[in-house]
Amino acid sequence: MTVKLRQVNSLLRRKKFDFVPPSHWRSLGHGDDYITEITNLQLSLMNYIRRPSRVINLQPINTGVHLQHDDLLSKLWKYFAIALIHRDDCGIDSFRIINVQLVPSVLAQLARALKAKKIRTFVLHNNNFESHGVVLAAKVLKENSTLNCMSLNFHQLDNVESAIQLSDALCEHPFLETLSLRYCSFWGGSIALSSIVSACKNVKFLDLRNTGIGSEGAAIVARFLATNPNMETINLSNNNFNDGGAEIIARGLSTNTNLKLLYISRNPIFEAGKRALLKAIFDTTSLNATIDSNHSCELIFDNIASAHDMAMLINNFTGKDTNRKRKIVFAIHDAVIGPSAFSLQNVPVQLAPDVLGLIQFGPLRYMSSSLMYNYSLTLTYEVMRCWLCGYLEG
Repeated sequence: MTVKLRQVNSLLRRKKFDFVPPSHWRSLGHGDDYITEITNLQLSLMNYIRRPSRVINLQPINTGVHLQHDDLLSKLWKYFAIALIHRDDCGIDSFRIINVQLVPSVLAQLARALKAKKIRTFVLHNNNFESHGVVLAAKVLKENSTLNCMSLNFHQLDNVESAIQLSDALCEHPFLETLSLRYCSFWGGSIALSSIVSACKNVKFLDLRNTGIGSEGAAIVARFLATNPNMETINLSNNNFNDGGAEIIARGLSTNTNLKLLYISRNPIFEAGKRALLKAIFDTTSLNATIDSNHSCELIFDNIASAHDMAMLINNFTGKDTNRKRKIVFAIHDAVIGPSAFSLQNVPVQLAPDVLGLIQFGPLRYMSSSLMYNYSLTLTYEVMRCWLCGYLEG
């Protein structure tokens, strides 16, 4: 640690700060709960100024309280930023400010203070900022290659220019795995949403639930998924897209082999949309179509109509090969026992050893061993009968 840094830290530790008195907050119409939380915020800022920590967590304990900015707090924010600038270089494991208003002057101070601080998790929730906050997030991304998780929930992403800055930072970042934008409003329209989503090619988990993107937003996500990015999980729950949006997403899944989980609960998706999604992961129109289905993505949504529909959601095993084999068994079952769009007689008898070998996998992981045995035995008999009848008729 340099002499200058030791001097700065010593000055900060000796610095005296005056609490903004409760009478000030009462004069603004705030009650006891608010006064308690704003006092705790001042204490937290003072404690960090005097004793820097690798974990910074500024949020009300009472989640129903949102703390507004006041000019009387400006000095505290100023010294908090100075303490961040002059802290040692050990890194920040977690930086969280939740339910606290951040005005442009404070955001500007934080932008300077958080440069190259080896931040790993960065969380800003419900801070009543507009484009300035998005610009801060973009700068933190650009200047902290160590960042692994970023969460910007409960904000208005209403400025296309700042959204593009964020997307540029996302494109360049080497290690970010999680991006959460829950309850964000994309008032900038499709350009803002598209620029951010398309920049997430290396992000593993994208959370867009409760953003109200609708079917237009679903189309943007579908085009992104069709490029087969490295993303493994995306949450689109409660986004007000209908059967049309679901059908578009299903087309995006047809060329995707990396996505493992797609959450689409609490959307007005009915029979047509559900059918399209199920067909994307299990197309039973032919054995080739079954083989070419998406074998990596598990769909998580509500209103499963029947046990057969649940059985079709079988991309819930580790490994695409296992998922593919189980669906082939399902397709064979429908071909020889249940209603099916294709006939097993069209499958060359030379493939009999492979087909019979697949049957041992059974269709469902929750079957008991005795039920699995009976199922496999019955299916083996029906497959042989089907092929033999076809041979005799020929």
